[in-house]
Amino acid sequence: MRTIIETAKRLKAGLTTTTPSDQQGWSHHLDAPTARNENPTMDDFAAIFKALRLLYAKHADACVLLADDADRYILGTHEVRQRDGYRTWLGGVEIKKSYVSAHLMPLYIHPDLIETMTPDLRRRMQGKACLNFKRIDPNLFAQLDALIDLGIARFRADGRL
Repeated sequence: MRTIIETAKRLKAGLTTTTPSDQQGWSHHLDAPTARNENPTMDDFAAIFKALRLLYAKHADACVLLADDADRYILGTHEVRQRDGYRTWLGGVEIKKSYVSAHLMPLYIHPDLIETMTPDLRRRMQGKACLNFKRIDPNLFAQLDALIDLGIARFRADGRL
């Protein structure tokens, strides 16, 4: 299977996005609008959700699945607070009214990870640990994938995973 970065490069070059070897990747969900003047629909958000969900789902074995619905996919850590039993989130993805949110709690707990983000990805931030998307952008999804990997590594080092 091609990596997300390879697929992003192929898209940028105008090459095909899917081959039999990457049918399980997110690139086959690229039917959402890409032009800035198009208004995304809930169907477009579903495609964005599916693509982002795959970025988190590859880490599900190391996490605790907290939600897996048609519009919400959340992974938690193994860390549970003693006082109230709250399980710390790793992150996940949710379809909202006018965008799709990707949450990544390592950004909140380790704010130095924000410094690794490109300006384009930072512009998607809302708050300290949330990034919002209205259309599929393979380049930004590849960056988010790398950021999730960094966050996972950081949470493993902390003993949360």
